Amino acid sequence: MTKNDNTEPDLEVLVTQTKLLAGKVTHASDSVTWNGAFKDNIPELVAHIFAIWTLKNTQHYNAMRGIDAARAYLLMPHVGQVIAIFRLLGISYEKLEVSKAKNSTKKIISDDLVNNLVEVGTGEGKSVVLAITACVFALTGVDVNCSCYSEVLS
Repeated sequence: MTKNDNTEPDLEVLVTQTKLLAGKVTHASDSVTWNGAFKDNIPELVAHIFAIWTLKNTQHYNAMRGIDAARAYLLMPHVGQVIAIFRLLGISYEKLEVSKAKNSTKKIISDDLVNNLVEVGTGEGKSVVLAITACVFALTGVDVNCSCYSEVLS
């Protein structure tokens, strides 16, 4: 929604664009292969997922609070949440590789989906981080199962 335009964004168009960004990802039953082109698109894919989340969340929040369109505002993700998601997805991950021939070290960008541990403090949005990360995996055809002790957070 722009400053001078009170029309709601078309969520269906945004959802379609998001699905197209996910594109084709090669995966076997035991592995997932993300090529360089797809990894380059992950920040944009995450931005689209967050845009959908933001618009839907804001719509419900504003309706629940009785806020009219003129005073509406957007709920936005925290930068720490975005960084945590990028780390979980291995964005800009560099692995250290030792060359056996020269005994020298060199850094190379990994093409593998690597494991990462991310610490997200109390009240900093772990549920959002895991939900968006799960969306990225689901959009690439990975079977995702989420569970939580809370129906609200699930």
